[in-house]
Amino acid sequence: MAVLPDRSLGLLGTNVDLVGAWARVHRQETEPLAADSPDRPQSIATRGIARVWRLDGTAFHDGPTVPLERPSLRLAGFSDGRWLITATNACDEANGRVFAPDGTLLSRIDLGDAVEYLDIDANDRAWVGWFDEAFSATWSASPTL
Repeated sequence: MAVLPDRSLGLLGTNVDLVGAWARVHRQETEPLAADSPDRPQSIATRGIARVWRLDGTAFHDGPTVPLERPSLRLAGFSDGRWLITATNACDEANGRVFAPDGTLLSRIDLGDAVEYLDIDANDRAWVGWFDEAFSATWSASPTL
């Protein structure tokens, strides 16, 4: 979930059971799960899709459906209807994706590893906080992305 610039709520849902996959990983101490198991979160995420909705306090509004790609995501929304979805871990690749309101991928950006917080302010600047660092930084996304 994410609070959007217009104070509505953005919701990200998936068609796969990531909670169950993470629970299996956490039980690995007693029930080892093979590294190549199709039940691991990354394997499940590559088969899944993500759906975004906006709740304005009265009704749900459909947003885009996009490939899930990664098992741990953060969501933020721009004032013009674009969406920023980022994987919490970069794995040496661009982990942020900017989507148009219709789900078209506009750009990929590197927001760094260990993303814990993601927000868009009233000026459409993205704020990112990392759980392994003691600071946050901003990244400004122009409407032309």
